[in-house]
Parts: sequence; structure tokens; C-alpha cells
Amino acid sequence: MVEKQFGKDEVIFRQGETGNTFYKITDGTVGIIDQYGEDGALKLAELTSGQYFGELAVIEAFPRSATAVSLSDGTKVQEFTTEELNGYLKENPDAVVDIMQYIGSRVRDLTLSYAEVSDLLGTLKADPSRKDDEAVSKKVSFFSRIFKGAPKAAPSGDLEEKDAAHAQGPDKNVHTVNAGEVIFKEGEIGSSMYDIHGGRVGIYSGYQTPEQVELTVLYPNTFFGEIGMLSGEARSATAVALDDNTVVETISKEDLKDLYTENPMKVDLIVRHLSNRLRRLSQDYISACGLAAEVADSPAINAALASRLQEYTAKLYD
Repeated sequence: MVEKQFGKDEVIFRQGETGNTFYKITDGTVGIIDQYGEDGALKLAELTSGQYFGELAVIEAFPRSATAVSLSDGTKVQEFTTEELNGYLKENPDAVVDIMQYIGSRVRDLTLSYAEVSDLLGTLKADPSRKDDEAVSKKVSFFSRIFKGAPKAAPSGDLEEKDAAHAQGPDKNVHTVNAGEVIFKEGEIGSSMYDIHGGRVGIYSGYQTPEQVELTVLYPNTFFGEIGMLSGEARSATAVALDDNTVVETISKEDLKDLYTENPMKVDLIVRHLSNRLRRLSQDYISACGLAAEVADSPAINAALASRLQEYTAKLYD
């Protein structure tokens, strides 16, 4: 571990760089900024003493997804290498929850931005002539700048999870539900996440209403509900068992430290699952912004672009 100090507006690392270190702030403030220095710059987070950043590059060995900038004079950080991560977490199990909450907050904030650009594309899908409305035009220009400033070689691909780790660790919170049983409801305050050990779980918006939509179907060795657990906010969808004898493990925030002691590989999977979810969400967001950029660059929405808008569907679920 190395201690470093930065002046106000000094860059700690830049978006697109390859990194193998993560940081803990011991004094001062750090901004995590998308497209730093560009017209479409967006502050993703403002972090203070005790908080972590830069862990995504360590967890998944991907390029930095944003730029980290010192927002105060004399900001102090501790820098940890990839090799030091597991040792640090074993000595500081509370850091596991802190890192998960930070990634979870990034997912939650980016989900809001993704919903905003998706709503914009939905407006244009319903009425392409709205492109000329001043308010709509401003939003189209904003998301176009987001796309044009984004890294063009962002890595993709889903996480390869180790199935054995899902079944290991304490089993006191494993239970069986049958087809049609609700695991949690849209609008409920979340306090737990879940790991599927057997059977399938459906995720729905507007469950059992005329507006019901099946958002996704989840299979064994899959986590879900983690954002609700970490944020303590209302669930954005309903989770329902699709098969008899569906086996799920309930994991609360309070369980994580004990789980890390008994099965660190599983907690590592949860952290990687969160990180991977953020990566996929980022890719979907940039893709949607790319469609907005096509609209911005076109004098009018022609038949081909209108068809692209009609085909667009957001991929949102919790």
C-alpha cells in the first residue's frame, strides 16, 4: 500500500487508462467524472474520506470507466494493488460492504440516466417530429455528446462465475418456494439479496396488472435483488418463482462479513456480479446515447432511423 497526496483539480487517473490499483480516501474529496474536460462532462460521484474508488479496474481488469480528480487541495489517498486486494479485505471485512455499496450507487445513478435517454428515444419513437421541439432537441444533443465522448473500445462480455462458490458457505438462509410464489414485490423496501440454487425466477414490472411485463428470467447460480439490499430503497420490480421447488438463498447486508469469512469466493462473486452489471449497464447506456447521436446528426428522421427507433427496447431490471 502506498500513500499519495494530490492538489485541487489534479487528475488521479484518467478514463480509458488500464489500471491495477484501487484507492481509499483518507482526507479530502475526489470526483469521479465521465468525459472529464469535455463539453458533455458528467460528475458520477463525489467521494470523501473513508470511501473507495477505482476498484472496478482491479475487480475485472478493464480500463478505467471514468476519470478520478482531486476536488480539494491536499487530498490524501491510500493506493492498493490487485495483489493486495484480497489481503486487505480479509483484514478489513467492512470494506467489502463499502465497495459493494459504492458500486451499487453507481448502478442506481446510471440506471436513472439510462431511463432518461430511453424515455427520450421512446418519445421520438412515438412521434419523430418531436425532434424539433426545443426541450427534446437539448436532450438529444446532451446524450449525443455523452456518446461521442465515450471510450470507443469499451470491453464487453459477461462474467464467468464459479458455480461451486454459490452452493458453499452458511446455508441457514436457504429456503424453497413453489411456482407462483412472490419473493419480493415491486415497491417494497429492499433489505436482502438472493442467490438461486435451483429452479428459475422471473422478474416483472407491473406484476399481475394489465401492464405486466416480463423483464428477464433468471437461472441457478444467479444473484438478484442486490441493489435494493445495498440502497434500502423500493424494489423496481417483482421477483416470482417460476418452478416448484425453486431454491433461493437470502443474503442480508449483515450476513456479508460472516459470509466473507466462511466463503470469500462467494463474496468475491457478488462483488464481481455487481461490477459486471455496471459494465453491461454502461454499454447499454452508451448504445442508447449512440442512437440519440444518430438523431442529432440527421437533418430529419428518415425511414431507416425511424425503424431503428421502433426496434429500440430498454433493458432495465433489478
